[in-house]
Amino acid sequence: MKLYIIGPCGSGKSTLARNIAAQANVPLHALDRLFYAERFSSEKRPSDERDALLAEILAAPQWVIEDIGRPCFTSAFEQTDNIVLLDLPGWLIFWRLLKRHCKQVLKLEQCDYKPSLRMLGLMCRGLKRNSRNDLKQRLEPYADKVIALRCRRDVNQYNKTA
Repeated sequence: MKLYIIGPCGSGKSTLARNIAAQANVPLHALDRLFYAERFSSEKRPSDERDALLAEILAAPQWVIEDIGRPCFTSAFEQTDNIVLLDLPGWLIFWRLLKRHCKQVLKLEQCDYKPSLRMLGLMCRGLKRNSRNDLKQRLEPYADKVIALRCRRDVNQYNKTA
C-alpha cells in the first residue's frame, strides 16, 4: 500500500492516515516533519534535505503519507497507488480549526506549534478557493488515482473499507 492523504488543516487527514496505517500495519509519515527543520519551529528545512528525506520514504515498499498538498511534494503523486483528497465543506473545516484552537489554548490538546490567532489565520488560508483549485489542478494528471471524499459520511465509509 502506498497512499497519499491530502487535505487542508482541520480536514481530518492525520486521523484518517493514523487509522489506515494502523489497520494495514504500514508506516505513517506526516510530511510536515519533512517540511519544517524541527518540531515547534517555523523554520523550513533546506529543499535538498527535504527532497532526500521524501525520496527515502517513497523508496520504501509501503507507506501512508499525509500533507496539505504542498507543491514540493508533488513527486509523490506518481509513486502512490491512491491519493485520498479530503474535500470537505469549508464551514466544517473552519469549525474544526476553531474548536482545535480553543482546545490547544486551554492546553486540552497538544500541538507542534504555539497556538495563536496568527497560526489559526495561517491554517484558514488553505480554505480559500484559490488554494483548493490550485491543488485540484495539480492533481488532474493523476485523476485515475484520486479518491475525493466530500463529506463525513464519505470519510467514514472509506475508513471502513481501506
